[in-house]
Amino acid sequence: MTQRRHASLAIHESGVHGVHRVRTWHKLRDGGVVVLAVLLPGAYVQVAMPLTQSGGLVVPVNALLLRGEGPRVAVVDDKGVVTLKAVELGKDFGAKTEVLSGITLADRLVLNPPDGLADGDRLQVVEKKSKQEGK
Repeated sequence: MTQRRHASLAIHESGVHGVHRVRTWHKLRDGGVVVLAVLLPGAYVQVAMPLTQSGGLVVPVNALLLRGEGPRVAVVDDKGVVTLKAVELGKDFGAKTEVLSGITLADRLVLNPPDGLADGDRLQVVEKKSKQEGK
């Protein structure tokens, strides 16, 4: 069996989909040429799709404040003073979401912030205990 490597872009696929699949037609764009490729039963193709990472931070959704002026997160400083920061949201991962801009790794986020939380409010910060401290 010969192995060929092509940098191609899949632009269309059609065929019989079921237990008795006879063949599947794939239309690929290889450079400027459109190639029609046929996969027969028992044949396979390995596909590598390079993905780029957006560089955002992933935070729990319960750190978000969804308000009329747009999404915000509450950040607390060393003195316990709250600042609401506008954030740009990226991908939604269910219980977590990507934040593309507006916060940094150094920011301490408030989890489950109350709806009435405002800039300048004071909070008492409770640090999460490590597993070793809890023993």
